[in-house]
Amino acid sequence: MKALLKKLSESEGLKSSAIVTFGNLGGTAISAIALIILSRFLGPDLFGVFSVGFSLLLILNRAGDLGINLATQRYLASKDNPQKQTLIQSVFVIKTFISLLILGFGLFFSNYLATHFLHLENSLIIKFAFLSSVAVIYFEYVNTIIQSLQYFTSFAVSILIQALLKILGVFTMIVFSFLSPANSVILYGLTPLISGLVISFTKKLDLLNLSLTKKIIITDLKIIAPTIKWTSLAVIAAALADNIDVLIVQNLLNSTQTGIFSAGVRLATFVSLIGLSIGIVLNIRVAKYTTKNHLDKYLAKAKWLALLSFFAILLLTPFSRLMLLLTAGSSYLEGTATLVLLLISTAFLTATAPYVSLFFLYDKPQYFAISGILTALILIISDFFLINSFGILGAGYARIITRASVLVFTLIYAKTSYKQHLKL
Repeated sequence: MKALLKKLSESEGLKSSAIVTFGNLGGTAISAIALIILSRFLGPDLFGVFSVGFSLLLILNRAGDLGINLATQRYLASKDNPQKQTLIQSVFVIKTFISLLILGFGLFFSNYLATHFLHLENSLIIKFAFLSSVAVIYFEYVNTIIQSLQYFTSFAVSILIQALLKILGVFTMIVFSFLSPANSVILYGLTPLISGLVISFTKKLDLLNLSLTKKIIITDLKIIAPTIKWTSLAVIAAALADNIDVLIVQNLLNSTQTGIFSAGVRLATFVSLIGLSIGIVLNIRVAKYTTKNHLDKYLAKAKWLALLSFFAILLLTPFSRLMLLLTAGSSYLEGTATLVLLLISTAFLTATAPYVSLFFLYDKPQYFAISGILTALILIISDFFLINSFGILGAGYARIITRASVLVFTLIYAKTSYKQHLKL
């Protein structure tokens, strides 16, 4: 431990990585706790309604991104020229335009989505989801810029601020008795907006430039366009893979079942932080491996790490009932068997993490696009077949099938990419 701390203190790269990791993991954990609190106090039916809005919000956020954030970050991190500032401003204009399109679409079609697809009594939660997505899109773009400019501490603070505000907001609504699904969705849009504005102000980010011409914006867009073709597919497919099954459960069943399923999903997401932390650390380490010997040693360790993380999560399955009881509450115990299935799917997900890191080394952005599309397609098809037959258990089975399939695909693709990489 002392050696690790000494190494960390001597390396700026490791320091930065540790700060980013702490921010991401801390923010994700706190946000997950906020969702668990919501599930307990709203109850299955109302939490189901909230989950519909929240899942839609997450999908819209990725749709509004289109992989632009990652493409922008890669360019800003690798280049040093005067065009950086105009690129930041041009992308802000583009993302604002996309956000307004999404908002307009949502306000126009929200009634149809609510009544015909999601079977909700009114469209308020859908309207709020579209509105909140605009705020989240802005927040994530601000974080993209401050990471690119290497304000890593500010990035971590930004993530933690919005997460802590969520916890504070949830407790405030509980204390003053105005907790509701719609208010909760607004909270999940308002807190990132506040955090984004604070960071924008303190770091004096110059995002808005009214003097930008159409020609400049198009020129800047061409710079990041080659990367976007892969990142856009990856981020949208990933958002669908993580959230679409909640909407499908709502479509095929009802809000109560959606709430019970979603509570299990949020608990499984909390557990998946194991995989997320492994992935972040390994992304840093694998970048240093250049020789066949190094890669072979990494792959040997990755195999054992995948197995250990897989079985570690499986060991939690006998405690599924207790986990639900202590978090969401007794009204969600119907979802015990579903949580078992979701934890098994999470085990497959964490087992995949050590191998995913390799594709950063191999410079294979197409992996993330292909695996994302594969995940979304298998999940959607499996959901419609299995939920009709097994209810929310079917959604759990669908996640296992999906995550296991992606693990197999990842192993095959990693082996192929390994051979190609050594030939270079």
